[in-house]
Order: sequence, then structure tokens, then C-alpha cells
Amino acid sequence: MNLLETKGIYKIYSKGEIALNNINFRLEDKEFVAVMGPSGSGKSTLLNICCGMIKPSVGSIILNEKEDIVKYNDEKLNIYRRSNLGCVFQDFKLLDYLNIQDNIILPLTLEKVNIKEINRRLKWLVEYLNIEDLLKKKIFEVSGGEKQRVAIARALIINPQILFADEPTGSLDFKSSQDVMKLFSNINKKNGTTIFMVTHDPYVASFADRVLFLRDGVIYNEVYRGDNKGLFYKEILDVLSFLGGRDYEF
Repeated sequence: MNLLETKGIYKIYSKGEIALNNINFRLEDKEFVAVMGPSGSGKSTLLNICCGMIKPSVGSIILNEKEDIVKYNDEKLNIYRRSNLGCVFQDFKLLDYLNIQDNIILPLTLEKVNIKEINRRLKWLVEYLNIEDLLKKKIFEVSGGEKQRVAIARALIINPQILFADEPTGSLDFKSSQDVMKLFSNINKKNGTTIFMVTHDPYVASFADRVLFLRDGVIYNEVYRGDNKGLFYKEILDVLSFLGGRDYEF
């Protein structure tokens, strides 16, 4: 089943700059897709359009093979995003004045979910993510890797159809990045959560089932993982070497 499909997506800014140029792709249920490309290729713009944070200039975004979210009004779009989409960002976007627990449960609090259900979801998530000891701490008291786990917990607590992640390991060291990506892989494979992730890092991208490459706002290529992760990683490096640019010099 196609969970999300883009049809003829263009994003043109006020000065005539074309950020995305006729983007067409399908994201299947339970799939893990990474998006790569040089800076300015349109990666984050595509993610932000797909999760409803910005609107395309032209085109459709079809969810569950039914509704076009581009046609949603702001109220309907906000309700849909809060109920169905989880988002994880490089800078975490956690609230400093709340403790860890309150940051995680915030989406459910805003939706007025009953406290019993909130506690049930929270208990499972903090055990799964191994952050039980962090709940009463403030944001400034935890490490970057721990902050990212908290951000992931906040995104997952709504049981999203799709988890969107924009450079989720960009500010982490290698060990923390490795831990986060193993976690993403488990979330995808064991929980069946569909993941759409933007990254510059070929190692991070190699955890996905498929990598979509953008260049100058168009889909340049895509590669599939198959059974051999080492070969998949090499194919990612090969495509990036052809893409060129300062981001990908090997």
C-alpha cells in the first residue's frame, strides 16, 4: 500500500528559485526511505512539504491512496499532523522550561488524551528507549544523544503513521549516531513504523531500505538495499561521488 505519494511537486520561491522540480515518488507502508543530496538540492524542502509544514507551489500529496493534504485547510492539516505524523529534527526542538517527561507527553496533552492512556504509552516508550532515569531532568541536564532519544519518544508517543526525521544524527558523535540509527531500524522493523529521513551521512543512509538522491531539485537516482548492507553502502558512495559538490568529496 502507498502510504504517501507525491505527484508533480514543484516548489518555487518568490525570486523564481526552483527548489523542487516535478517530484514524483511513493512511500510504501512500513518502508524506511532516506533522502540524500548536496546542500541546496531540496532535501529538507521535500520533507517539510511531505509532512505538511509548507505547501508546494504545484502538485499533490496523496495519503493512504485517498486524500490530498495540499487541499486541507490549516485547521484540518494541523489536526492531521498532530494525530498521524511524528517529526524528529537535528536541533531536537525540545522545550527548555519543561522536564523530559512533560516534553515527551506534550502532543498527547495538547490532544487532551486521558491520563491513563498517556501513562500507558509513556511507560512503554521510556522502557523501549531506555530513558526511564531521565524523566524528571531538565533539557540542559542531558547529553545530545539522550536529547535525541527524548525527541524520538515525543514523536512516537502519538503512534504516527509516518516518522519524519531531518538530519537526526547531524549534531551527534559517531557512537550516539550509531545508537540512534539502530533504534530507528528497530522502530521500523519491529514496530512497522514508516520512516522518511533526510541525511548527509552515507553510513546513516545505509540503515534505510531505499535511498532517494536529489540534485538541483530533481530526483537524480535511487538505490535499494537488498540483502547485502556492505554493497548497499558502496552503491550509496558511488552515487554520491557522481553527484559531486563540496558535501561529497571522497
